[in-house]
Amino acid sequence: MANQRFYCDPKTSDKLALGAQVRLPESTAVHAIRALRLGVGDQAILFNGDGQDYISELIHVQKNEVIAKILKTKPVENESPIKILLAQAISSGDRMDFTLQKAVEMGVTEIQPIASQRSVIKLSGERAEKRRKHWQNVVNSACEQSGRAFVPQVANPMSLSDWLGTKPEAETKITLAPTAEITLKDLNKPTGTICLLVGAEGGLTENEIELAASQGFHPIKLGKRILRTETAPLAAIITTPEETYALQVRKADLTKLPYISEDAVGFVMCALWAHTHVGMESVATWWCKANEVGKHVGELLQQEVVVSWHQ
Repeated sequence: MANQRFYCDPKTSDKLALGAQVRLPESTAVHAIRALRLGVGDQAILFNGDGQDYISELIHVQKNEVIAKILKTKPVENESPIKILLAQAISSGDRMDFTLQKAVEMGVTEIQPIASQRSVIKLSGERAEKRRKHWQNVVNSACEQSGRAFVPQVANPMSLSDWLGTKPEAETKITLAPTAEITLKDLNKPTGTICLLVGAEGGLTENEIELAASQGFHPIKLGKRILRTETAPLAAIITTPEETYALQVRKADLTKLPYISEDAVGFVMCALWAHTHVGMESVATWWCKANEVGKHVGELLQQEVVVSWHQ
């Protein structure tokens, strides 16, 4: 089993340094003991968002207390050169959690919750701060799972007009709008920072889209269909240059493998992306059964392609 990763908030946790003995946060310690069944002598990876992994060994495990000794450090270099600020209108239920979790897994670097006109949930004061902390915990857990050593910060929720009034800086500013006339491919290749503005259920109003446009945001549509608020940002993120390059590399790898035709590669890539990023194993399974080379593609997905994707 791979070593478990635990986030240690530098604001509240012991300082991480080579040779240091670190007491894990109580909630993390409880999870390590009761859920993961870790004990003295087991290794774990600690991180605090500084870009390093701290390889440690558990030297004390008792009740709700775990102390780890840091044995070595390792820089983590899995961040995209493209920085993405996600300004996500607050959605209801668990949609917001899902959006933030998957966006972080896919490389988002900053998160700004937006109170839009169509946001069902209205937050202010203590309730807003409580929800922000919850979302930050979702982000922290996503970093633990995905292997990121940089932790995106969730800002305090703001109204769209107030946030735009802060003049957010980005080389490319995009508003997702199904009524837009252009797509992402019509824009110049993004460099530096991308600011992505996404509406809640029902999308942004025309007035909000126009307000964002007055601050340099380009209304963009993702295709002919209207995507859900939790789907739209993920579809936009996957089309950034780094992800597109990754898909092209995997496509090149696929064409070199036996038993797969050139016209089948595109669908395999879609199935592989869904399997890897969204956990939709049924997509790959369904296609493998339906396609004439399904048997061979299934073997590739299980034995070679999925493994190479995670390397």
